[in-house]
Amino acid sequence: MKKNFFAAVAVATSIMLLGACNSDKEEKAKDGDKKEAVASVNGVDIPRSEYDILLEETKAMYAMQGMTEENMDEATKKQMETQVIDQLINTELLFQQAKEDKITISKEDIDKRLEEMKANFDDEKKFKDALEENKLTEESLKERIEKDLLITQYLDKNIGEVNVTDAEIQASYEKYKESMKNSDQEAPALEDVKEQLKQQTIAEKEQNKVVLILQGLRGESEIKTF
Repeated sequence: MKKNFFAAVAVATSIMLLGACNSDKEEKAKDGDKKEAVASVNGVDIPRSEYDILLEETKAMYAMQGMTEENMDEATKKQMETQVIDQLINTELLFQQAKEDKITISKEDIDKRLEEMKANFDDEKKFKDALEENKLTEESLKERIEKDLLITQYLDKNIGEVNVTDAEIQASYEKYKESMKNSDQEAPALEDVKEQLKQQTIAEKEQNKVVLILQGLRGESEIKTF
């Protein structure tokens, strides 16, 4: 199966898009401190091994978009590395808060997600080969799944229901029409894309709420990068 399949169990929806959500309060540790960690969040270290795995997954995603590491300048590489560290920090912040809020995930829910993932493979051997390729064991994958489910439940609880007005959909449609015009294409009628624009607007609103949540958590936390 695909090498990046397990990247989906890294709180893929929200956190992956929030790598740049850092804070001026973040401290830079002295050289030589905690070489086995890339950062710490409220005293909890983020291991370099997690950073290395996510960095490779991020490089692969960039490559799928036609941007290989060999084609990147140093500034782009540095930006990507910083984004990966910020993603790990964001994940840890949300995970800690989910635990503080006493959110729990049942063994049944974890096993159900695991079985859903296994179903994407032809057989058990290919699943285990993919685990090995991604430097995971079934137990460490379960830990990822639990973290993902905890954070998803925490975000669902704190984002709440998001509503979109017809005026907001109309505004999104006007932007869409303008972008199509700039590409010398004719936009379809509003009714033909209304549901798509509604879901897109909801996703944007949810994303904005996640940014605010993370900004608040960062402001209350002790974060160090090494």
